[in-house]
Amino acid sequence: MRHTIEALLLSAALAGCSAPFQSPPSPSASSGTGIAALFPSGATIVDTKTMGNSTAVVMALPVGAPRGSLPAPPPDAELAVASSTPAGWRLNKAVVQQFAQAPELTVAQVAGVPAAGMAFHTGANSAGLVVIRNDAVVYDGVADSVQLQDLDGDGWAEVVKAWSPFCRSHADSPPLHTVYAWIGGAFVPATDHFPNLVAQDAASFQAAVARANSSQTTPAWDAASKACLHDSLAYLAQLAGDAQQAAAEKAQVRQLDPAYDVDAVAKAAAGEPAQTMPVAR
Repeated sequence: MRHTIEALLLSAALAGCSAPFQSPPSPSASSGTGIAALFPSGATIVDTKTMGNSTAVVMALPVGAPRGSLPAPPPDAELAVASSTPAGWRLNKAVVQQFAQAPELTVAQVAGVPAAGMAFHTGANSAGLVVIRNDAVVYDGVADSVQLQDLDGDGWAEVVKAWSPFCRSHADSPPLHTVYAWIGGAFVPATDHFPNLVAQDAASFQAAVARANSSQTTPAWDAASKACLHDSLAYLAQLAGDAQQAAAEKAQVRQLDPAYDVDAVAKAAAGEPAQTMPVAR
């Protein structure tokens, strides 16, 4: 009898091991009880990522039909943070961004708290970023490119933005980078905390000055466009804490074009970020 009982127990154990594993429901499940039920009919899930005890979601919202000869309206995208509860999925925070093409989701630590970022394109040389942290929008800006990334490898992400001072043209001008770091409970300008990035930008503008001064460059650069390059170098020297170099670059600006505003680039940097104003729902 003892051997019979042992055989039955072994058979039951083997049967349990061979049973298929039942995985938990996917956050992207499209059933009525899944996370997709939180969003408008016709919306599609672009990406989902775990965000602490919650789930970050980027949705592509349905585009309206064209009216007559008019083209279809630009797409909208939604960045949301949701939590799974015994009663089903609950929406913690959601914002809708208009004109958001090719949205991408990033989840990163910001001062030890997970944050969700939705990067998107709005057209040629134009991109945006919306960041949610602790169920609140903590960054919303547009530029040539904007990314949520850990720039210095310390495990905490910064907002890194590239933008053009338009020295002669967007194509001719190297980009400048502005970094926003989480300090005192908010993303604030902190580019001067990243000297390697400042030095890289300075090298790009020095190379642009050499091209602008070359007799082989056609069409030739005008004085105001050259002044813009030196104004950018003055701004970068100020970020690097080199007052003497900043003064020398500003003197070069005045010599090239006395009518040029020697603080134009610094003012443009201080005026950022331009906002896209996502709509909460």
